[in-house]
Amino acid sequence: MPSDDTSNIEEDPLTQLARVIYGEMNVEPRRMHVAIDLAKQILADIRRILLEQALRTGDETKLVESENEI
Repeated sequence: MPSDDTSNIEEDPLTQLARVIYGEMNVEPRRMHVAIDLAKQILADIRRILLEQALRTGDETKLVESENEI
């Protein structure tokens, strides 16, 4: 049985969250760029709060790289 290579690709948190937000849109036309912008904002807020609560290290390089991927 052939394997589907696309099912094995793990999506980053930004993509996952953007897909959830896009799925919540119930008015056409839905706009993925809005979902991506919201996901970036939400993840930035989450990371900031985790830093404030000392539950995350200050590795800001990875944050910038992941935001520039999409």
